[in-house]
Amino acid sequence: MILIIDNTPKDLADKYENKVLEKSFTWTYNKNTVGTERNYVTHKKENIVSVMTHGIVENGNIISNFWDLTKELLRSVQQSKRIVIEEVSNCRLNLQLQNGRKGFHTGIHIDGWTSMNITALYYVNDSDGDTFFFDNNTKIISKVSPKKGRWVFFNNKQLHAGSCPVHNKQRVVVNWNMLGEY
Repeated sequence: MILIIDNTPKDLADKYENKVLEKSFTWTYNKNTVGTERNYVTHKKENIVSVMTHGIVENGNIISNFWDLTKELLRSVQQSKRIVIEEVSNCRLNLQLQNGRKGFHTGIHIDGWTSMNITALYYVNDSDGDTFFFDNNTKIISKVSPKKGRWVFFNNKQLHAGSCPVHNKQRVVVNWNMLGEY
């Protein structure tokens, strides 16, 4: 099941977006949007691009001083819906620049390489660059458009892929791997 929630308080969504897009915010360059060594499916509509990332939680350990504000996002969605998060294994920001091709997406993958059962995406800004969901034959079964403040929750075994913006300058997403229920 794919659950979409559009209720992040505007002041929190604005504060988070402004912090992330500050000139002084630290990003790390990654050659590929998804690792090619595990849980990855090549596809004829794949757009191989690099991505800027900012790690927040890695293997259950907080690795960024940006965790406190990021945790506010999670608390906000938990208070508004019946979502129970027991543990956050991984959390990172992904920034994709305007280098998309209409109809293409990044690598199809699952986040099932962790012991967590939930993957969540939080869209930091309004942008194009949909997230696509696939069946086991890599046929698109659903897509979600980025909207500032939007959450998307799904099972970590669900095949999915992002896409780069074609019209907007950037697409910024917080990617979560968690243990819990929704």
